[in-house]
Amino acid sequence: MIKFNHVVDRNLIEWGSYGKYGNEPLKRTLIRDLADSHLMRVVEWIKDNPGYHPAVLKLMKDEVKFRVNNLIFVPDYENN
Repeated sequence: MIKFNHVVDRNLIEWGSYGKYGNEPLKRTLIRDLADSHLMRVVEWIKDNPGYHPAVLKLMKDEVKFRVNNLIFVPDYENN
């Protein structure tokens, strides 16, 4: 079994998103840079959509725990 190091993973692995409504160009964001609200939506999305490897859900849940344990808050993105 592969053992992951979350501190390393969060700095290397990206999540791809097509925007809030799914109608924007693909944007890749490091896990560490996802806004907290986006991260929570991603966790729910993975739970509700079969086909993701269980390690992806674990990675996202580990990021939530990591932020809580280290008092990290990533605010929502600002629209410019």
